[in-house]
Amino acid sequence: EELYINGEKIRSNVPIYAMVDTGTTGLYISDQFFYNILRRSKGFRNAKVDLKTEHNKLKSLTASRPNPHFLVFPVKFPWLDERKAHLLVLGLAFLEDGEVTFDVDEGRISIQTKNK
Repeated sequence: EELYINGEKIRSNVPIYAMVDTGTTGLYISDQFFYNILRRSKGFRNAKVDLKTEHNKLKSLTASRPNPHFLVFPVKFPWLDERKAHLLVLGLAFLEDGEVTFDVDEGRISIQTKNK
């Protein structure tokens, strides 16, 4: 739904998709989008990603610089056309203050955090 870097809402003319990857530590951002954000934000001190749940509720996942896992990198996804969409890959830094449950049978992930 929304992305905030250093408290500033990041706007985009194309959809921003986010995925959770428990094998990743910090935040990976599709490369063109990464450099656009970097120019405006002058670094990455914290990030908040608002995700819409299947029941249309918002869930906020956050991470910040004091967490040693909060590292932010650009990544080139060869299959992603950034003229049409941007991609964020959220790692463990966004999940450490909560509990993650994978229900393989139902094809669902549950994320319980101290945040919304």
